[in-house]
Formats: sequence, C-alpha cells, structure tokens
Amino acid sequence: MPTEARDARARVFRSTRAFLAYLVVQAIFLCGATLLLWRSAGWDWLTIAMAAFTVAIGGGSLAEAVRTRVELEPEALRIRTLWGQRRIPRGELRTVRAERGAPPAVQLTDGTWVRLPSLGKHVARAVREWLEGPPSMRGGDGGGL
Repeated sequence: MPTEARDARARVFRSTRAFLAYLVVQAIFLCGATLLLWRSAGWDWLTIAMAAFTVAIGGGSLAEAVRTRVELEPEALRIRTLWGQRRIPRGELRTVRAERGAPPAVQLTDGTWVRLPSLGKHVARAVREWLEGPPSMRGGDGGGL
C-alpha cells in the first residue's frame, strides 16, 4: 500500500476481542442468574433488581466497550466514549503521559489534561509516536512536542 494512502487513514485503538468475549460471557451469566431467580421466586423485588442489574452492568459495559475508541487521524486525535466524542487537533497537543496504574492522558497547549480511555499500554506509545511523526504529518504549526 502506498505511504500516502496508509497515512491518510486513521489508526484506531479499541477494546480487544478477548475483552469483548469476556463481557458477552458476563452478560450471559447475569441473564442466567436472572432467569434462575425468576423461575424460583417469580417477579419479586430481588428478581426485578437482578434484571435491572443485568441490563445496567451486562448491557452497559458491553455497549461502552464496543463504542470506546481512540483514533489517530492525520490532523487530529479523536476520543470516542459511550457518552460522546472529542476531536483534538494535532497542533493543540503538547505531550502524552502514561504512568503505572493510571490511564494515559494528553496535555493540551493551554496546560489542561485530557484522559484517554484505558485501552492498553500501547495507546500512549502510539500517540507519542504520532505526535513526534514527520513534520509533513504534524499539520498546523508543527505541533507535537
């Protein structure tokens, strides 16, 4: 593939298939537990609470994992979560920091920090390499570090 075509595409980081499979299994177990409660006790308060828990935790965590991603576009960093998205132009990014036990974060030129979703250790390294990329890829005034 030519370099120009490869560079024009966004590099996308999302939850792994193994993590998604784990969440599907978790949702299946929660549904099974709800079904067992319903068969043994009918629709009492515990069954209703378990059904609500199944929808909130099982469905919610799966929806969040599917929606959450970080995209490294040629001119911007795009962060998508279940609740919305944010696009940060490359020239507004100063640095990226990843400390042990904390999700990575990027610092903007105005000094504020923006947390990136926890999608693995490789995301911070990829964002750092993207920021330090060739000048033709930096856009704007050169941005980066």
